[in-house]
Amino acid sequence: MRRLLTALIAALLIVSGLGSVARAADPPPPAPGPTAPVEKTEADAGCVYGSQPASSFVPKTYSRTFTSALSWEIDHRPTSECNLTIGWFPFARHTISSNYTFVAETENNGPDANNGPCPSGPADPECKPGAWQTMWAQAATYKCTAPTDLNCVSSVEAIDESGTVVAGKYLRGFPDRPKVAGSKGNGAWIADGGATPLWEFDLPSGKLNVLSNGVLETNWSNQGGNWVTRSQPSYRLTLFGVNVVADPKLPKPKTEWTESIYNGKTVKKFASGYTPDTRCLTFDEGECALEVPLPDGYRWRVTVQMPEGAMLFLNARLRQPTAYTEPIAGGFKFVIEAAPADVLSVAQVIPKAVLSRTAVEKALADSRRGDGWIFARSNVDNFSEGAGTESLVWVNTLMPYLGDRSSWVSRIWSLSTVNNATNFGQQCQDKARNSFLGVVSTNATAYTAEPPKFNQATSSLEYEVSAPHFLPDGTTVATGRYALNLNADFMTCLLGVSKVPDQAKIELTYGTGEVNAATINVKQTKNWLTLIAENFTYSSPKISVSFPKAAAPVQPSKAVVKSVTCAKGKTTKKFTGTKCPSGWKKK
Repeated sequence: MRRLLTALIAALLIVSGLGSVARAADPPPPAPGPTAPVEKTEADAGCVYGSQPASSFVPKTYSRTFTSALSWEIDHRPTSECNLTIGWFPFARHTISSNYTFVAETENNGPDANNGPCPSGPADPECKPGAWQTMWAQAATYKCTAPTDLNCVSSVEAIDESGTVVAGKYLRGFPDRPKVAGSKGNGAWIADGGATPLWEFDLPSGKLNVLSNGVLETNWSNQGGNWVTRSQPSYRLTLFGVNVVADPKLPKPKTEWTESIYNGKTVKKFASGYTPDTRCLTFDEGECALEVPLPDGYRWRVTVQMPEGAMLFLNARLRQPTAYTEPIAGGFKFVIEAAPADVLSVAQVIPKAVLSRTAVEKALADSRRGDGWIFARSNVDNFSEGAGTESLVWVNTLMPYLGDRSSWVSRIWSLSTVNNATNFGQQCQDKARNSFLGVVSTNATAYTAEPPKFNQATSSLEYEVSAPHFLPDGTTVATGRYALNLNADFMTCLLGVSKVPDQAKIELTYGTGEVNAATINVKQTKNWLTLIAENFTYSSPKISVSFPKAAAPVQPSKAVVKSVTCAKGKTTKKFTGTKCPSGWKKK
């Protein structure tokens, strides 16, 4: 399954500038499509691994793309028993969640553990630290109306291949809801939240509507009677092309306290409730926003205003991104421009009879996960957004059964914070204070969930990806894409130099031991470095970007200047060299 490079990074360019594979949540309420089978154990259903030849399974070919597992499930939920239903999507579940307000929730870890609301935010006496141990808040990104606003989008622009910029016209929030004021108290700060902005673009091909959906989420824990963030704030921003169509049966979305049962306990959430039609990306009264692809030939530039520390390191589904930041009061302005990425997505329903149980057990062991989730039931759904060790392991394990080809290619413009972005150490993070550290982007099916690891010995950033070798037709070789944007102050600190080196080396190492590398010049724009590698092949190369430490400049040696004194008649003169000119005698 391992493939060689068909071209040695044919386009290495320098330009001026998610959760692991896990069992998905319980299926959503019934939707159009086949009815899910009655749940049975493997013993009850008589599931037998390896009872049929692997060649008897023919991967399904799809006539369209899907950006979320939820939309795929509507039509492809399995009706037979004994399957592993697996998929890697740009979005594992709903594409837009909490799309116009924040969700505040507390959790008490004591014997009477339960969740409860904080109607007035973290300063509410009902939610003071000590009475509750943890708190969680989510705020949707709204349209900026002032330079001091945070967690908001100020503009979205489309840029065609000639460089012509078309500014998006802000229409309204969709759904149109009032802004939800943030709050602070007892050490916690919750950002303002608002309606997801809907933009209109007047393009040569016609009008296009775009939703800029962003969500900022923060978690706190009680420490000494104060709320202290227990993890860096997480953030996701996605551009969706949409077609808003009339649907009289859709009600006005409600923002209300809802109750559900979780582990036998009642859980209350301040949220928008369930979307009546899962084919809608989101909805408003009498209106459904259906997703449409972003058009070819455009880069999209988005400017957001974010609070300090909100976007420490980002994973992205973007092609050839450029990014930079500028400080503003209370945070920073973040500008990112990129084309959508052509993500190699995979989803199939694989009969367990064609799978090797030994191979599945090895995958579970390699991904450091127990086996109960996959061997206890006859049918298993296993969806992921592609980030993490489990995703990498499962892609490599199952790709032979799938013909080493993707199921479809999704065009996506999306970015999100990564896990463990604090691993680089506080000293170097402080060098980029009031900004952020970097963005790493790939179109691979699976990729490392954390930021690239810094190898001190080789002065390199290391990253792993995995994807099918072929496109859905099974013959066209898939094009691998990788991009890295880095904060220059942060990188000089990591490398221990005063100036970023003028060259970097990108190296791809395959499972076969084959290594392909290219050295490229490094340029710097607005204190940001951008490296782009394209036209390499998958399946699972490890990517290493090394920045040689700058050697001390060599000082030229001072030449010893010799001279000679010469006489001509009564005249005496000193000449450079060891011999006198013609007509002169050495004195």
